[in-house]
Amino acid sequence: MNPRYTIQLRAVHEHHDLTWLSKAIGVSPSREWSTGEQRTSPIGRSLGGVRKENYWSYIFDTNSNDTVKIICNILEKLENFPKELEISKGAIMIIVDIYDGSRFAAEIDSEILGRLSFAGITLGIESFA
Repeated sequence: MNPRYTIQLRAVHEHHDLTWLSKAIGVSPSREWSTGEQRTSPIGRSLGGVRKENYWSYIFDTNSNDTVKIICNILEKLENFPKELEISKGAIMIIVDIYDGSRFAAEIDSEILGRLSFAGITLGIESFA
C-alpha cells in the first residue's frame, strides 16, 4: 500500500494581509481567517473568542512521493516573499503529512533545505498511523 501524503502551506501574521498567497501560488485557500474574526472550527462551529492573527493555508493532496517536487514548486513561487513576513514576526510553513502508519523515508537535499532557510520557510514532517 502506498502511503498518502498531504503537503500543507501555512502562513500566519498578526496584521499583514495574506491573500496575496492565493495569487502567488495560483490556488484558493483551503482555510483562512483574519485578525478579529470570530473563532470557528473547520465546519463552522463557534469556538468562542476572536482570532489574534491572519491565517492562510492550502493543502496539496498527493498519493505519490512527489514531496520534493511540490516543495520546489512552492519555493519557486514564494522565494521573494516570505522574508518580509519573517522580519515582521510572521511565518510561512510547509508541513508534510504522511498517512498510513508504514515505514517512511525521504531525502530533502541540502540545496532545497538551504533555499527554505534563505526564504525563511519552516519545514515540518508529521506521520499519522
